Amino acid sequence: MRALLFSCYILLLVASRSNCTDTIVYISSLNEDSNPDDNIAEVTSVFEVEFPCEVSQVNALPPATNVHELRPTDVKVIGAIGDSMTAGLFAKVKNVLGLLPGFLDKHLLEYRGVSWSVGGDSGVTTLPNLIKHYNSELTGYSVKTGKEGTTDAAYNFAVSGAKSFELLSQAESLVDRIKSDNLDNEWKVITIFIGGNDLCAICEEKKKYSKENFYTNLLATIEKLSELKKVFLNLVQTVEISKVAKLPTVGCKIIHELIDIFGKCVCVDEDLSVQHKEYMEEIRKVEKHFDRKLQDRDDIVVVVQPFFGKIIFPAVDPTSYFAPDCFHLSQKGMLEASIDLWNNMLEPVGRKTADFHVNQHIKCPTKSNPYFYTRGNSESTTNSLGGVQGKDAPGDWLTTGQIIGVVVGTLLLIAGIVCVGVRTATTPQK
Repeated sequence: MRALLFSCYILLLVASRSNCTDTIVYISSLNEDSNPDDNIAEVTSVFEVEFPCEVSQVNALPPATNVHELRPTDVKVIGAIGDSMTAGLFAKVKNVLGLLPGFLDKHLLEYRGVSWSVGGDSGVTTLPNLIKHYNSELTGYSVKTGKEGTTDAAYNFAVSGAKSFELLSQAESLVDRIKSDNLDNEWKVITIFIGGNDLCAICEEKKKYSKENFYTNLLATIEKLSELKKVFLNLVQTVEISKVAKLPTVGCKIIHELIDIFGKCVCVDEDLSVQHKEYMEEIRKVEKHFDRKLQDRDDIVVVVQPFFGKIIFPAVDPTSYFAPDCFHLSQKGMLEASIDLWNNMLEPVGRKTADFHVNQHIKCPTKSNPYFYTRGNSESTTNSLGGVQGKDAPGDWLTTGQIIGVVVGTLLLIAGIVCVGVRTATTPQK
């Protein structure tokens, strides 16, 4: 039955090709001389942006003595836990045929080396590769493809399909690995990103994936990670699944229907805005909990990075930021997410960019503000980074530019409807 459905899926995509080719045209154009049977996008410099920052001034400053003085230069270890978005699932797949191996073994298509928060493949912009401009001895980043726990996966313990109740086991594996490698005395950045798969199931199992259980699961996970020394913990806001489901192509709508049928995300077409907002609020509560609990420790901090909390689709070719399943990030999307995460880390608490934008400029540490921001160093800082677009608070706060965009978009939509109506009315009846 599933094989039949997948065959229908391929046929429908071919039939609607004029509506869904924008999903793959960007990546397909990267290597025009490649074998047409090669369904994996070639890694090129397109996925690496020029690094604009002056490194020497920041590197010349004294080493960090506490987490509130942590510079990129001080970071020796990087790791991450989470789900398929961190595992890099489908990131380098360029068309629907390239998804087929994933039905046999998903680990074949987990491109951990390009993961936004922990990948370290050459020729791509990721958080580790940005940090490596300051410290070439960084370790822990994942490379190439494969399952969590392998040598190439390194400290990327994310599991495709993972939900928040499964996060603790990942944290346990990461802590054990770091300690066994005798790296606990080095400064570490660890990124936590979870919740999308919880939202994918919440419409069927509301109690199991309630906001209370989500909060409890995150508490247990960070409790385990706090057994480590010298840690900067990024707690990234959960992405809104129902917003991804609104990708504006017929092809993506077909794919989302099949994702539902195959049980990969049964709630993909539900309005999950309320549940998503509740999850974001629980993440804030987790941050506050550990602000209090860890206040006597100066070697660890939990900081919410809110950029994924709201997705702003670009006006041109929005689906190119997603893999051909219209659900996971493509390499292009991975690049943008890595820059947004880096920028969030360099924005003061309370003044962080709270939505996912594309074509963001890389922010730079400066001699006066060289540190990753925590609540402890945000209040006394002068914000010379520029470009902060919104207060990092949950909810539906909009910038002036976004409000103008909504108004203009609405007027254009009305004009389009009027034009269609006029055209229909003046078309001769056959």
